[in-house]
Amino acid sequence: MYAIITAGGKPLKDDVLYDAAKGDYKVLINIAGKTLLQWVLDAVNQSKSIKHVIIVGMSDTQDINCKLPITFVEPQGSLLENIEAGINKTLEIDHA
Repeated sequence: MYAIITAGGKPLKDDVLYDAAKGDYKVLINIAGKTLLQWVLDAVNQSKSIKHVIIVGMSDTQDINCKLPITFVEPQGSLLENIEAGINKTLEIDHA
């Protein structure tokens, strides 16, 4: 099973999360000592069913910790397009 995580992009100046994100991706906002993304990855790491993580909408240059393989997919536009890109990446990986 795959975990598809959408990164939420970078907030614009009129977004309520703009100051918290400091110009970076929304999933990198720090909450209680960890980024939002790291909280999700920590939960994914506990799963016995997930074998691979797909992160859609951000680059792989971030400092994150995950014991599972991670594949990054460039943002595609809308949330639906990002989810579709994540699903397509799982199919690509399975058929490689």
